[in-house]
Amino acid sequence: MDASEALKEIHTKFRLLHILRMMKDFFNVIMKPNESMKSYLGGLMIIHWKLSSGGYAFTDREVALIMLIGLPKSYEDLIVNLEKDETNI
Repeated sequence: MDASEALKEIHTKFRLLHILRMMKDFFNVIMKPNESMKSYLGGLMIIHWKLSSGGYAFTDREVALIMLIGLPKSYEDLIVNLEKDETNI
């Protein structure tokens, strides 16, 4: 393996690891106590944008579901109401 092949392999592995970390972050974002909704959604959307830029896009519905997963228990009523008419998600 020559130097250019070695660099390409390292870059590919790094990129894959970077994508995997971002996906892990994306699926595990949780709204922190006292965090504003704007801050929570902004952080999630930044990760979504980075993943989309890397070729890993999610549908609007998938993003909405991921957003709902990270909400605290105090938002359960909202989720129950959305569940009644899932076309709104």
